[in-house]
Amino acid sequence: MSKESIHLSPREQELKDAVNHIVGGYPEVHIVIDGFNSTLFRVKNKSFVRLAGDEQHGYYLCFKATKETQEFLVQQEPYWKTPYFGQYGWVSTWANQADSWEELGPLLKEAYLLAAPKTLVKQFIS
Repeated sequence: MSKESIHLSPREQELKDAVNHIVGGYPEVHIVIDGFNSTLFRVKNKSFVRLAGDEQHGYYLCFKATKETQEFLVQQEPYWKTPYFGQYGWVSTWANQADSWEELGPLLKEAYLLAAPKTLVKQFIS
């Protein structure tokens, strides 16, 4: 399913743009809409950020993290272990209530570095 065939609400587009502003410049990042109409940010076909939800229930952001980061974050509001993927270190937070995109920036950077191949990590760091 191509992203052109999916209509995003204005709020969802705004949130997608906010995430893209943080990670869009990282090497080989691309955006995919999955079968659940979630927006996935991927590097080399590995997802590292997922934007999901709807206007009625709210939007949430899921991202890859180390187990240590996950343990630290889930002790704080508004973070929780991502259902199904939490066992792999994924963390979720309400995207439409995110207090600070500056706070999410380093977490999304870590998510990218965990998913990217070593060659891209070297390219990113240098």
